[in-house]
Amino acid sequence: MGKKLNLQWVSDVIGNDYKKWRKGDVVSIKAQTGTGKTWFIKNKLIPYMEDWESMLIVVNRTNLKRQLKIDLFNYYNQPIPDNLDDARKIGNVTILSYQKISEMKNGKDYGLKEFNIDHFDYIVCDECHFFLSDSGFNNKTDLAFEALIRERHRNAVKIFISATMDEIEKAIENGFNNSLEEWFGTGKNKYWPSKLYDTGIDYSYVDCKYFKSINDVTTLIKNDKSEDKWLVFVTKKSDANDIKERLEGIHKCEIITKDTKTKDSEDLQSIINESKFKSKVLICTKAMDNGINIEDETVKNIVIMAYDKVTFIQELGRVRQDIENAYDINLYIPTFSWSSFNTLINIKYEPKKDDIKLFEEDYNKFCNKYDRNLDKLHKDIFYRHKDGSYKINPNGYCRLIKDDLFAKEMLENYKVFDKYAYVLKQLEWLDLTDTFSVDKLIEDVVDDEEVCNLEQYLSNLFDNKVVMLQAKDRTELIKNIGLIDGHNSNIKKDKIKYIKNIETLNAHLKGLKSSYRIKEFETSRISGGKKKNYKNAWKIEKTISY
Repeated sequence: MGKKLNLQWVSDVIGNDYKKWRKGDVVSIKAQTGTGKTWFIKNKLIPYMEDWESMLIVVNRTNLKRQLKIDLFNYYNQPIPDNLDDARKIGNVTILSYQKISEMKNGKDYGLKEFNIDHFDYIVCDECHFFLSDSGFNNKTDLAFEALIRERHRNAVKIFISATMDEIEKAIENGFNNSLEEWFGTGKNKYWPSKLYDTGIDYSYVDCKYFKSINDVTTLIKNDKSEDKWLVFVTKKSDANDIKERLEGIHKCEIITKDTKTKDSEDLQSIINESKFKSKVLICTKAMDNGINIEDETVKNIVIMAYDKVTFIQELGRVRQDIENAYDINLYIPTFSWSSFNTLINIKYEPKKDDIKLFEEDYNKFCNKYDRNLDKLHKDIFYRHKDGSYKINPNGYCRLIKDDLFAKEMLENYKVFDKYAYVLKQLEWLDLTDTFSVDKLIEDVVDDEEVCNLEQYLSNLFDNKVVMLQAKDRTELIKNIGLIDGHNSNIKKDKIKYIKNIETLNAHLKGLKSSYRIKEFETSRISGGKKKNYKNAWKIEKTISY
């Protein structure tokens, strides 16, 4: 039996207010994932529209767009076309991506026809955190920002929805207030806040565990013989490939990235059509961090490797919960290190800030640096205007400042909380700080298969009464136990030295709950007609005590 979360459904928070919304209103809905924001749009707002009214829904991921289109085709009792991606208008609802609006906005400056959004009666900006969350790698988010926030749409009700409104809500407010200067009629009497709704937050169904190395989590997955599924979010595709390689032949595993085609992915097809995936382990990059719903109670484990709150919350929200009957989920979060954030500052953020300073203080020198090196230009920060001059992208600049400030905040936090600083920050985002415990740190996870192989190897030595007389005779045993000497090894160069200390090796075997130990003893042998003594010979003995 699950638990009832301290959340409200979007439809209950709004009630019948939507019937009182008027043209020019700006509506802000902060809705924890799973509280029915899409249900409200489909089952309350769309049916309330008059036949002659129309709605624009703007989304930020292709997969979310596909899933929403299927829902609307079913709602309007229309057949789902084979070319789902080409479908734009369904009934009196038009679905576009933020990226498409940016492209059309940009095209207007070059004489191309711009898609007119002024005639819509409702403009729904779903997952509206996109405007800033994606601006670190998408240099056109400012165009969608201008079109949907800064521009006035006095004939429409504009609705902004996200589980992570923190970063964008001030921009929405400023856009609303700035537009008042140009409004007339009923618009001039409007003021902020217009309409604000909040479902509350409750992540009490999450049991957080912390890890230093993704290898430990991969070993946990490898050892998992249950029917439970794992959803793993990574920041780098190389991490995804490493995890899949280690699980090869053990668990069915699939990777989904922004380049994954629906026709090539059984799991992606299943998610879009059934809100489930078939693999034991699904590994995702940022392509899956918004909008896709996974409704499957066998997904009991989520792994998140993210450096910011928005990505973190959005990735956790991919697994939907029934807020009336929520089930427990294991959430594995990284400790990350002081050096991780220091590296971000020095390698990623500072070079961009240096170029901004150069741009502002010596534009000619800036042009000299990049005119013949456009491939090295920070494209999230700078762009080339149609007149040929360089400009600073305001959204990319804002993203940089926010990320840099957060990384510096984390460096200060490490001084106080040491290795648990980022863990505590992630728990704070979930309002679960009081659940923190050092006992939840996962490290040095042993591979059950390797332990089984080691146990078999030790059993063979024991059964055959093998005696290791000299140090050179123990090389194979020490290598099979496999305790790497971190002070004297260079793993990157394949220079690995193993720990040889008998007490350390036995302590490790005890930790593995092995039935065997190494015993050191004195013995003698007749060699070449002479007796030779060995004061520290080794052999394997069996024990039932741990």
